[in-house]
Amino acid sequence: MSTAVPTTHLGIIQGRPSTFAERGVCVPFTTPILAQARIGMDRYEQLECLLPGFSGGKGTYVFSWKTVPEVIKITLHDRALHKEILEVGANSPDTIRTCALTIAARGFAGLAAAHQAKQALALDQQYVVLTNYVFVLELLKLVGVSTPDLLKTGLGTEEARQTAKNALNQVAENFRIAPDVLYGRVEELSLQLAPVGLPQAPRPGRLRSLVDRLRTFEKSVLDWGAVETTEASGLASFIADCAQQTVGLAETKLSRLDKLLKKTRDVVVGNNKVSAEVDSTVTALSWLLDGWEYICQLWEDSRDQSEDMQRIAICEVFRIAPVIPSEELAANETFDMEDMKRVQRRWVRGNQDWRTGGMDYDAVRRIEQLKAKVA
Repeated sequence: MSTAVPTTHLGIIQGRPSTFAERGVCVPFTTPILAQARIGMDRYEQLECLLPGFSGGKGTYVFSWKTVPEVIKITLHDRALHKEILEVGANSPDTIRTCALTIAARGFAGLAAAHQAKQALALDQQYVVLTNYVFVLELLKLVGVSTPDLLKTGLGTEEARQTAKNALNQVAENFRIAPDVLYGRVEELSLQLAPVGLPQAPRPGRLRSLVDRLRTFEKSVLDWGAVETTEASGLASFIADCAQQTVGLAETKLSRLDKLLKKTRDVVVGNNKVSAEVDSTVTALSWLLDGWEYICQLWEDSRDQSEDMQRIAICEVFRIAPVIPSEELAANETFDMEDMKRVQRRWVRGNQDWRTGGMDYDAVRRIEQLKAKVA
């Protein structure tokens, strides 16, 4: 992605990323200048930090991940998160999210964020169990076994796990597969699919819910831009377009995934082709939706603030918007990106100084409050 040179500042990337890997993964830092910076891998398989609009400049600035604390003054939370990511070698949406929740749960971003992180981690585990149960129900349907009380034992308990395992033993006998092999495969798939969830589950998975939320966000920003009288309306149009493209791609991938999951026996028993496509589709959804939860919350929080603060929020969303990589786009863009960046820089300079060398503790608190609402 970038050419290594013997300095902490590696270079600047201009234009739209070609792939999701080049776009990088959002990191939920609390230092304002680093908010939603991205992490990626360079050509030497080393972690690097991708920072859009650093100091109000053009393009995306690239730093070696190891040197981030040397380049920028960061919060205690961010030092802990930076260290965790470096030690784990995290560079995917799911692994970065796990690192972020782990650090937040320790209280580095405040008590409210710690509570939210612990709750999110607990819900993740519960949804894995729920997905496991739904798989069992689908398998039982294939062999004509009716167990209406299977989901009534309580998620997350040992009794629940044992109930599921006993039911799978009946299925395994009919499929002529060792029970332990079948049960292990269902657990593996449950972990893999929990972020998305099964279409027939009683509640949607985290990423399915985010697609619905993003659809609402798109309409809200589009409506806001339609009555906005300043140049910020152009930024709103671009952001809504990014959201629309993302929703469209996500819906296509979800539709394909749901069709694959109807082939219950092929997915669970182990059809290599089907299993590989399920895995790649879930991974693609995770990368596609990366960064949007924070943006949706940022915009929702701005809606009861002043018009100027809403314009500032639009400018910040524009700066960190997860644009679709060029390889995923079906059509060319018609937006004048340079003109919109000039508008964004004017509004940020004129209304709020987010690019000073000192620490803006009010901005840190705002980000921590936002983290308390984002899983």
